[in-house]
Amino acid sequence: MEGTITDPPVLVGDMMIAYGGNLRRKNASFIVQMVQNGKHQSKTFNSNLVPDALATAIKWKHDQSDAMNQTRRWSASYIDQGLMISDEVHQYIAGFFDGDGSISCTSETLQIKFHQSQNDGVPPVLVFIQKHYGGMLQARVRKYRLQSRVEHTLLIRASNNYAVAGFLVKFASLKYLHAQMALEWNGAAGNVVSKKQISERLKIAHTQDKYHLVEIDQARLTDSYLAGLFDADGSIGAYTHDLSVTFAQKSSTLLLECIQNVFQVVSCIDDYRLTFSSRSSIVAVLTRMLPHLVMKKRQGELMLQLVRHTLVHRKRKLENTETLGLIQEIKRLKRL
Repeated sequence: MEGTITDPPVLVGDMMIAYGGNLRRKNASFIVQMVQNGKHQSKTFNSNLVPDALATAIKWKHDQSDAMNQTRRWSASYIDQGLMISDEVHQYIAGFFDGDGSISCTSETLQIKFHQSQNDGVPPVLVFIQKHYGGMLQARVRKYRLQSRVEHTLLIRASNNYAVAGFLVKFASLKYLHAQMALEWNGAAGNVVSKKQISERLKIAHTQDKYHLVEIDQARLTDSYLAGLFDADGSIGAYTHDLSVTFAQKSSTLLLECIQNVFQVVSCIDDYRLTFSSRSSIVAVLTRMLPHLVMKKRQGELMLQLVRHTLVHRKRKLENTETLGLIQEIKRLKRL
């Protein structure tokens, strides 16, 4: 037997706790994989040699997660009823879904997925989404050239996916048609033939990637939606000679054009990227998104400090100790 073993968040008192790392089974062994600073380490627990190998492996994983500061904790007393969640939260999650979300289904199961790679424990954005929409966290380690990355996925299944699909239909701008198919799949109830047809349509929609044909409702591009999309597909560039804030979107140039219209500041679209590089544009864009950012909030705060420093001192080149320190911290956060 082989495959990933789920180590779901646990409730301790009034706190939910999610541990970093990955746990998988290979034949009679349980293998724990941890990644820190791009370096991969693993430990194997053989059930023929170690009593209660699975429990021992899980305990070792939790201890390593604590030691590496990869454990996430949050209050369990959140409101998990969809109607009580603010529109701003739904909009943020819909934006993140348009960037790093997907829906897959067969005639028997349907899954709504949110993806994010991060070595430093469970990504805060997936914890944030799980707090409001529920679901199950999974992780697996992948090697890219000489470095390892932990790919995290939040899976939403069963009764939750109908409500979540409804929110995505209402608030998403790019993949709302996929969410509409998920609603149809749920509405098909016990009709296996209908569910199979819907799953085939969804597969075709994924493979043909016709997002460029999707009409964009600019009214949906709120500050919170754009923050979610930016957390998924955006980047902050900080160098001594250049600063920038960028949205990348290969699937829909129209979406980039609509975002450009929303901000109404100096920017350019080139090679599937919408880039804001003037100091005033960066301040305008980040100031609007910053209250809603989850993944890139700290990077955004540091970038605003950088830009405002250069505006005060009237310098294009960033060479003093303070600004170089800010640049290095932004780069460090991007590597997590």
